[in-house]
Amino acid sequence: MDFFDWLMPKKMFEGLYSEATADGWNPRGSAPTASPGEIHGLSSRVDDLLKNDPYTEGAIKALESGIVGPGVKPRCISKSGNKQLSRLVDQYIKQYFETMECDASQNQNLYGMQKTVVRALIKGNCFIRKRSRPMSMGLTIPFQFQVLSYDYLATDYYTDLGNNQIVDGIEYNRRGAPVAYYFYKSNPSERYSFIFNSKPVSTEVIRVPAKDVYHLFDKKEVDQRLGYTWFAPVISMLRMTDSYRKNVLTKQQMQSSITAFITSDETDDVNEVFGKKETNANGDVVSMIKRGQLNRLIPGESVEFPSLPDLGSDTQFYKQFIRAIAVGLGLSYESFSRDFSEVNYSSARMGWIAEYRIIKAWQQNIVLAQWLNRLGKDFLDGLVIQGAITSVQKDDLAMKWSFARREMLDPVKETNAMLAQIDGKIKSRVEVIEENGGDYMDTMEEIALDSQTQESLGIADPVPQSPFMPVVEEEEEEEEEEESEVSQDD
Repeated sequence: MDFFDWLMPKKMFEGLYSEATADGWNPRGSAPTASPGEIHGLSSRVDDLLKNDPYTEGAIKALESGIVGPGVKPRCISKSGNKQLSRLVDQYIKQYFETMECDASQNQNLYGMQKTVVRALIKGNCFIRKRSRPMSMGLTIPFQFQVLSYDYLATDYYTDLGNNQIVDGIEYNRRGAPVAYYFYKSNPSERYSFIFNSKPVSTEVIRVPAKDVYHLFDKKEVDQRLGYTWFAPVISMLRMTDSYRKNVLTKQQMQSSITAFITSDETDDVNEVFGKKETNANGDVVSMIKRGQLNRLIPGESVEFPSLPDLGSDTQFYKQFIRAIAVGLGLSYESFSRDFSEVNYSSARMGWIAEYRIIKAWQQNIVLAQWLNRLGKDFLDGLVIQGAITSVQKDDLAMKWSFARREMLDPVKETNAMLAQIDGKIKSRVEVIEENGGDYMDTMEEIALDSQTQESLGIADPVPQSPFMPVVEEEEEEEEEEESEVSQDD
C-alpha cells in the first residue's frame, strides 16, 4: 500500500472491486447495439444447437407456442356499430390472411408466417417487407409480405449522406429514426442465391423505405438499434449440458461392453493362441472380446478393466443447470424440461402465471406494437386502394387481434371465476371470450343458432344453475315453511 493511498476516496460499491470475485473481474463497457460480427456469431451457435440439441429446439418451440400458438386471429370492428361493414371486411380478412395470398413466397398463410416471424425474432431480428403487387394479380389487396432473416440486411453498408447516416445497413435521420433499410436482393447464406442474381454471390443491395418494413426485435437498452438472440445468456450452458448428456451416454456404452487390457509375461503371441488375431486401422494387433463371452487366460496373464466415473449422482446438479437455462429464456422449468414429476397444482399455477406475464409483454410490446397493429392499418389501406371500401368507411374501422387461449390448469375453477367476473360487472363477455382466443360475434351467433335449433327440434333448454348462488337445501325450505305457518297462526 502506498503512503498516500489512504487519502484516495473509497469506492462505494463492493462490486467494483475486482478482488471481490477473486478472478480479476473487470469487464469493459459495451455499446447498446451488438456489432454485426457478434450478432452473426451468436446466431451461428444457436443454429448449430437447434440442429443438434433437443433442449434448444424444444425451448424455441415452447416460446413459439406461448407467443403466437396456433395463430393470432384478426377481426374488424366498426366504431359506429355498422355490423354489415365489419362483416364485409371480415370476409376479406379470411380471404386474404387465411390463404397464402398474403405471403410473397406463396407457401404460408398468416398463421404460418407468424410462427416463422417469431422463430426469427428469437434468433435476434426479423424483417417483414411489404411488397406492392399489380392489380392484374387479382389479390384481395395489392400487397404481399415477405419475411426476411437478419442475413438479408447489408450490415457492411456504411455511408454518410449528409442529413442521414447509413449504419449497419439501416439509414437514419437526424432524430435517429429509421428512414430506409438496405437488403441484399437474396439471402447470401443460401447456396442457390445465384439463381436470383446475375452473380454467383448476392452482392446487389436494394433500398427499401422504412414505411414498407416491419423490424421486430426485443429492445432491451436505450438507443439499441438491432437485436441479438434470446439464447445469448444461456448458449454456453446449453452447450455444456449437451456435452454432459453425451458423456453420460458414452459412459453407459462403455459399461455395456466388456473392454479389457491384457498383459502377459509370456513370449508367445496371445492372439495366435486364441486364434483371434486382428489388426486395427493403425496396424496394431488386438484381441476381440464380445459381451457375455468367457475367455481363458494363459499363465502369467492378467485382465484390467478401466474405472469409469459415476455420473448418476449429478442429477440434482444437472437439474439446476436446466432451471437456470429456463430462467434465462423466460420459461418455467416444466415448460422447458417437460419434467412434471415434482409439480403440484400450486407450483404449476405460480410457474404458469410468471411465464404468462413475460409472454404477455412480448405479445404486446413486440408482436402487436412492431408488426400486427401496423399490418392491420396497411390491410385497411389496401382495401381502399383496391376499391373494396371507401376512405370514410376505413376511418370507421379498426383491426383487433386475438391471441390464442392458454390452456387452463383447472377448467372448473377458472371457468367459474370468469363467470363471476361477468356477473360482477368486472369484465364483459366480449373481453372474456377474446381472452380465451375466441371471436365474440362468431361465438354469439353460434349460441343463437344453437338455441334456434334446439327450439325448432323441441329440445328444452335447461335453466343454468349459477355456481355462485347458494343452493337452498330441502330441510332449510321446510323449516322456512313451518316458521311461516307459525307466524300465520299467531
